[in-house]
Amino acid sequence: MCPIRWCGPTSPHDDQRSASNAVGARLGCSFLRPTCPAEAEVDFGEIGVQLRGQLVTCHLFSLRMSYSGKAVHRASATGGQEAVFEGHVHAFQVLGGVPAGKIRYDNLKAAVAQVIGFSRQRVETDRWVAFRSHFDLDAFYCQPGIAGAHEKGGVEGDIGRFRRNHLVPIPEVTSLRELNDLIDDYDRADDDRRIGHRAHTVAESFSAERQLLKPLPVEPFETGLWLTPRVDRYAQITVRTNRYSVPSRLIGRQVRVLLNASDLTVYDGRTLVATHERLLSKGGACLDLDHLPRGVRPQARRFPRGHSVGAGPHGWHLHDRSRCVVGSGLQGPRRRGRHPRTHRSPSAAPPYPAPPCHCRHHRRASCGRVNR
Repeated sequence: MCPIRWCGPTSPHDDQRSASNAVGARLGCSFLRPTCPAEAEVDFGEIGVQLRGQLVTCHLFSLRMSYSGKAVHRASATGGQEAVFEGHVHAFQVLGGVPAGKIRYDNLKAAVAQVIGFSRQRVETDRWVAFRSHFDLDAFYCQPGIAGAHEKGGVEGDIGRFRRNHLVPIPEVTSLRELNDLIDDYDRADDDRRIGHRAHTVAESFSAERQLLKPLPVEPFETGLWLTPRVDRYAQITVRTNRYSVPSRLIGRQVRVLLNASDLTVYDGRTLVATHERLLSKGGACLDLDHLPRGVRPQARRFPRGHSVGAGPHGWHLHDRSRCVVGSGLQGPRRRGRHPRTHRSPSAAPPYPAPPCHCRHHRRASCGRVNR
C-alpha cells in the first residue's frame, strides 16, 4: 500500500467528494476521509471544579469544526438531553450559523434510543428528532467501540487538550454561570493558536469556513424539559430525586417546572415563583427559608465574641468550648416537621430569646444534645 495520504478538494458537496474517492483509488493509496469545510464533531467529557469550596464533577460539551479546528465548549451539571440541546444552541450562536455538512456523534443516549445491528441505522429519540429537524442537522453516528474511534478523533483530543491547558489547576468558582464565562474567554483565546504545522490560525481558517454555514432558524427551540410535580406538605417539589422549595401557599397544588441543564424555574400558571440551581448530587435538597411561613422559620441570633447561631440537625447551635446554646429550629405547631438546614443571616430575623440549655456545660441535667 502506498503511504501517501490523499486529502482531496476541501468541499462539502457530494459530487466532489465522490471524485476525490475515484482519484484516491487510481493512485492505489489507502484513502482517508478528507476534512471538508462546514463539518463538525460533538462529544462530552468530565471536568473537576471547585464549586463553592467543594470538589464536584461537571460535564463539558464540545462542538469542534473539523476543517478549521474552531471549538465551542459549555459546562453543565449533567450530561443529559437538556445539556446536549443547550450546548448545540450555544455553539450555533457563537459560530453564527449551523454546519452545513455532517455532524458526527457517538451513540449518546440523548439522541439514540437503539443501535440496529452493525449498520449505521439508529432509532432516534422523539425530542432529538424534533431538535434535529428544527436546525436541519445532518447527523452521522459513528460505529460503536474501537471500530469507530477514529471517525471523530478531532473532538476526542480537543476535550483532553482543553482540560489540560485551561482547567489545570482546578478552577474555583461560585456558580456554573461563572464557570461558563471563564470557558468562553478560553475559547476566544484559542482562536489565535495554530494546530500543528498549519500556516493559518484557527480564527483565519474559520473565517473562510463561516461562509459555508447555514443561517440560524428564526424561531427559538425550547431546550428545557417541562415537568408538572405536586407540592408536598413541606412546601417542596421532587425533581429527579432532589427536593426544591417553593412558596408555602402552593402546598397541595400542581406547578410547572422548566428543567434546564444547570438550573430550574418553577411556575404557578404563568407566574414565576421560584428559581433554583440544579443540584449535582442525588437525594439532596435546595431550600429557601423565604418560602416557609414566618411562624415556622428558624431564627438566627448573634452572640458575643463574634459567634453566630447556625443550623444543625436538631436546631440552631452555637459551637464553642466555653458555652453551649441549643435552640429549636422551628416555631409553632410544625415543630416536629422537616425543616431546612440552611443558613439565614442574623439581621434578617427578629431576636427571639434562646430556650434554657440543660447541658453539662451549665452543670444541669443533660438534655441529650451536647455540643462537642
